[in-house]
Amino acid sequence: MDSPDHVEEKRSPSYGGDSLDVSRNKLSAIFENPLGGIPREQLMKDVDDFCAKFDLMQYNDTIRKGALVAQSPHAVQNMDELTDQEKLYLEREHTHKWSQPKTLYYLVRQTSRLPFGEQETTHV
Repeated sequence: MDSPDHVEEKRSPSYGGDSLDVSRNKLSAIFENPLGGIPREQLMKDVDDFCAKFDLMQYNDTIRKGALVAQSPHAVQNMDELTDQEKLYLEREHTHKWSQPKTLYYLVRQTSRLPFGEQETTHV
């Protein structure tokens, strides 16, 4: 049976680096931004088409902003399309990841109990 070192050794040359490089390459491929290579004009056209197809034109501006933020999350502060207030909200979301309303935590806690409670009532 191969040792873990031997298995890692087999994988490394195919990626052209050590085991750390293999992990980085795999993560880059897995977490690559699907909107990253789309030109801005095409992205906005895609959003417009999506909104038209699903009757969401009243939300078109908001979805456009969301697409721009999703495409370039690190450039939020430089986006002219976003208001200062929106930029503040997005910055706060980044710096205070766990700062949510208590009601949200309560809701998640209560709904996470539902499947178990349903199973108990259906099997009795």
